[in-house]
Amino acid sequence: MELLSQNRRFPKRVWSLVLPVLVLFNGCSFLADTHQIVPITATDARATIFVDGKEVGVGSASPKLDRSINHRVRAEVGNRRIYAYIGRSASAHGTFDVVGGLLFGITFVGYFAPGFWELDPPEITLKVPENRRKCKYCNH
Repeated sequence: MELLSQNRRFPKRVWSLVLPVLVLFNGCSFLADTHQIVPITATDARATIFVDGKEVGVGSASPKLDRSINHRVRAEVGNRRIYAYIGRSASAHGTFDVVGGLLFGITFVGYFAPGFWELDPPEITLKVPENRRKCKYCNH
């Protein structure tokens, strides 16, 4: 057995360092950016845009959002508001992690990396409701 390990290209010490790294970082998700830019546009250029309660722009914005959590988006002009939701889905990096895990039998630790996810939808257009004027002859 000792003769076989001496004839191999890499010594046991190298394998003892390389193998844990391959197992723990088997996927591309650890290499992907933890944030994603999501373009957000409101149909009314005067609309203030909020993401997770924080103002990010007027009319349009392209905030850099955390991939690992869901986000709530709001556009408002006066008392007119529209809401949207940004969820998550597996990114291409995440898909490669899953396929690599299935093919090579390595654990799926890439699932826990923010790069596993991408924000969905990747861009949003918010249709702000039109201003309804009250009819002076009726109650609507």
